[in-house]
Amino acid sequence: MDPKTVKLPDLELLRQQIELVSNLQDPAMQISPEIASILRSACDYFQTGLQQLDVATESLCQSLAISQEEKIIGSVGATIDISEQEEFHSELRENLQRLNFHINNTPSAVIEWDPQFRVVQWSKRAEEIFGWQAEEVLGRTCGNWLIYHEDIEKANQLVSLSLEKHQQRYFLNNRNLTKDERIIYCEWHGSTLFTDNNEIVSILTFILDVTERKLAETALQESEIKFRQFAENIREVFYMLPADLSTHIYVSPAYEEIWGRPLEELYENPNAWMDAIHPDDRELVAQEMSTLVGKADYDGEFRIIRPDSQILWIHSRNFPVKDEHGQATRIVGIAEDITERKMAKIRLQESELRLKVLIENLPLSFWARDQDGKLVLQNRLNMLLYGHQLGTIYEDADLPSDRLERWKWCLQRAEKDEFLTVESQEIIQGETKTFLRVTMATPEVTAGIKYMGVALDITERKQAELALKAKQRNWINFLSITRTTLYRTY
Repeated sequence: MDPKTVKLPDLELLRQQIELVSNLQDPAMQISPEIASILRSACDYFQTGLQQLDVATESLCQSLAISQEEKIIGSVGATIDISEQEEFHSELRENLQRLNFHINNTPSAVIEWDPQFRVVQWSKRAEEIFGWQAEEVLGRTCGNWLIYHEDIEKANQLVSLSLEKHQQRYFLNNRNLTKDERIIYCEWHGSTLFTDNNEIVSILTFILDVTERKLAETALQESEIKFRQFAENIREVFYMLPADLSTHIYVSPAYEEIWGRPLEELYENPNAWMDAIHPDDRELVAQEMSTLVGKADYDGEFRIIRPDSQILWIHSRNFPVKDEHGQATRIVGIAEDITERKMAKIRLQESELRLKVLIENLPLSFWARDQDGKLVLQNRLNMLLYGHQLGTIYEDADLPSDRLERWKWCLQRAEKDEFLTVESQEIIQGETKTFLRVTMATPEVTAGIKYMGVALDITERKQAELALKAKQRNWINFLSITRTTLYRTY
């Protein structure tokens, strides 16, 4: 008799049967119909395990013969050594215990499905991730209670395709729902067991909750999109390099517009941008760039020559990106075309130089003051005339009160009139009186200048005018005397 095929009834019933058979004294002993019914309904034979010390495990197989009159008329029994079977079962139980431990200890949720995609196993980690207890989902078919409704069709298509091709593994990346209807992101790794006839036996899935990683990736993607929108739409060249300057991690498209060279050339040769630097500036830039390794700070201007021979001025600035130890790991920078600004500055410098030469060679004294009355510009004649140094505030100068009053009056008039011209006689630097003709103006837009004016020394002309007037008075007096004398003579 094969012990593997023995049908095992209730253990208590078996114990009663064994006790009954063991106590039989008369093979033809009358038994009650109830006992006979129990014995017949249980099995034609039964087995139980007997333990003899700690040496072996035996199975007692007993078959009873019952007459039509419900009497036991005989029995046949045998004992079988099932120690190997018990050892196999014990080892199997240990293996199942280990497997269950690892299934429930893994960071992934483990779900087993039958061929109809009904849940047959639901690990503790699955309870933690999805919020459903095992008893709530066992036997339940996979659906929109577990997979986000917008992802169900895609998931079904991928799984169906995998099963049609009899693939033993498949991978899904989709959104899922928890019991409280939160949306989470999960990675599904499926393993399908097929029979030799390619029929599905079981499907085991390992699910990893990657919500935090997915949200971080989404935030990073959004950040990269914003960065590219910024970097690719500014007129300046934005670039990023490793700390050793060995290559270019990123260079914005503005490089092609300003340098007139393809970006591919720069990625192939990180120093290609230096080939365009003006020969007069190249050595200095190369020296400064050689000091960047480990420092990353740079702020300089240089010229480049485009392929069309146009010369541009570039202002380049580098900034270090440091790690938690304060070491530069990357260098980011901006290169800007400042040609127009540079040319405007040069033109301004040339204009200021011409103005300075013009002012210095004026036959008039020239001065300019800011809104506080501070002297910000003058020529040599003005300094000789008044003796004031640049920075002198008129009100703070040691001047007679009448001159200060006249100055304030002139400022008020100059605010109202486009030009103001006055003539006055003043004692300059404690010497003799000097006649001056002063013209003042208030320019509308002049950086740092509120008032400007010129002064002409008209002393000689005034003296000549006074002398002429004196002569005229003398002649008038003379004529007056002469007329009187002539009249009396007659």
